[in-house]
Amino acid sequence: MTQYILFSGASSGIGKAASEALAAQGMTVFAGALSEAEAEAMRASGTKGIIPVVLDVTKIESIDAAIATISETIGPEGCLNALVNCAGVDYNAPLQTLEVREITQMVNVNYLGGVLLTRAAMSLMKKDQSRVVCIGSAMGLMPTPIVTIYSSTKTAIEGFCDALRVELIPLGIKVVLVEPGVIKTPLTGAAPKVLETMLSRMSGEMRGHYEKGMRTIVAGSTNPKTTSSTEVSSKVIVEAVTSANPARRYQIGLDGKAAKIVNLLPHAVQDWIHKKVMGF
Repeated sequence: MTQYILFSGASSGIGKAASEALAAQGMTVFAGALSEAEAEAMRASGTKGIIPVVLDVTKIESIDAAIATISETIGPEGCLNALVNCAGVDYNAPLQTLEVREITQMVNVNYLGGVLLTRAAMSLMKKDQSRVVCIGSAMGLMPTPIVTIYSSTKTAIEGFCDALRVELIPLGIKVVLVEPGVIKTPLTGAAPKVLETMLSRMSGEMRGHYEKGMRTIVAGSTNPKTTSSTEVSSKVIVEAVTSANPARRYQIGLDGKAAKIVNLLPHAVQDWIHKKVMGF
């Protein structure tokens, strides 16, 4: 029987690599693309098992249209075996430097969009056959200053998954959280350019407070010695989707595993670590 997977944020980075890895195992993946142009580019690649669907998780009409398309494809006898919430966006800057649209975009894409997509996708799920996989972050385990909004959206995903996992036990639907450290993607590749944009908005005083920390974060996200590849993240996501008994949480990379340890420390110690790293 065909296994059907819906993957948001599948046009690049972690989502693209993992959706292709799942398709390579014989699954049919509805790969979420933000626009028709992105969907057409995915179709042109001709990757077997990938069905592009336009899916903007910030728009309920886009979510509903994607679910309707998927429902028609799988038919009444089929089901959605897994939803992978992967869509995400990040801006590296202190809170007062961010524009309102950037804050709302992070909240809507990283958290609220996944919640609404999960709600809609559950209509296609069946007991003991389906699961929800959310791509969180090491920064959800260890909220990080300067990327405060991004961190808090990922922390919200942690709470969402922990509560939903138990809530869905009566329905026989598993919930799995994947917590990557830094993965080398186009998003991390764009970090230096975003950094310069954010610094250009800041006063000399603000730069004196935060520039060192901002550059430390970007350096960590672009250092090949401290980042993991999408091949590594894909293997973990494939396990989260396909394992008969998946773990509740998976950490990816040394930084992902380190965040789990740091999260266990007293808050005073965590604050001291952050202050030292950020140069406060």
